[in-house]
Order: sequence, then C-alpha cells, then structure tokens
Amino acid sequence: MPGNPPRQDQYSGGAYPPVAPPPPNYPPPGGYGAPPPGPFGAGTSGNGFLSSLFDMSFHRFVTPKLIKVLFILGIVGIALWVLGMWIWGFSQGVGAGLVLFILAPIMGFVWILLARLWLEVVEVLFRIEEHTAIMARGEKKI
Repeated sequence: MPGNPPRQDQYSGGAYPPVAPPPPNYPPPGGYGAPPPGPFGAGTSGNGFLSSLFDMSFHRFVTPKLIKVLFILGIVGIALWVLGMWIWGFSQGVGAGLVLFILAPIMGFVWILLARLWLEVVEVLFRIEEHTAIMARGEKKI
C-alpha cells in the first residue's frame, strides 16, 4: 500500500535513501557562519579601544585597555586626597596638620598599593580568559 511506513529491515545495514543536496547559498551545518561585517559586529577590523567598545558580541574586552588609565586616575585621586587631608589638617591646627602630614602619605601609599593589586587581579583574570580561549581553539600550548 502506498501509505504504509517502510519496513524495519528495509534500511538495515546502513543503506538509507539518498538525501537531496542543500540549495545554493545554504549555510554550512553546525553554526550560523561568520558575523556580518560592520561598525558594530564582530567583523570589525582592528583591536582598538572604540572597536572593542562597540563590539556587541563581547569577543574583545575594553577593561584590559583601560587598566593603565584607571591606575593613573587612581594615583591622581589619591594624591588629591592626600593634599586635601593636609589642607584640612592644618586648618584644624598645627598638631593635626603635622600628624596628617605624616599619616596621609602613608595611607595614600597603602591605597595606591591596594589599587595596583586589585587592577593586577583584574588583568590576570582577563589573561586567563585569553589563554583559555587560545587553548580551546588548539592554536598553541601555553
């Protein structure tokens, strides 16, 4: 009968009916293909700050490019804090000013050290990600 399903033994031994080829311009199996080129896609050229900033697929990170700027801003901010503490201390009196003249730079140094350590931890996390991606792609051993 024409509406009957095929018998179970009909395709045994790996003899399956032929499959029609895919139509032209059909994407290859196993993925969506390359992202479209453009100013906001992952197909943008270059690894600059702006191309990383507008990478909507988040394949390139902005933070590693900002680490140096963040550290410099941290040093400037802490230096301004130390200067403000000196001014405030001497406005309270000579004794408080002398105490803060000694303690504020020490505290500032500790804050700069902690900022540096924190930024290094962030940088290490991004390097771990980069090296893991390289190893996953099988490009080279690290």
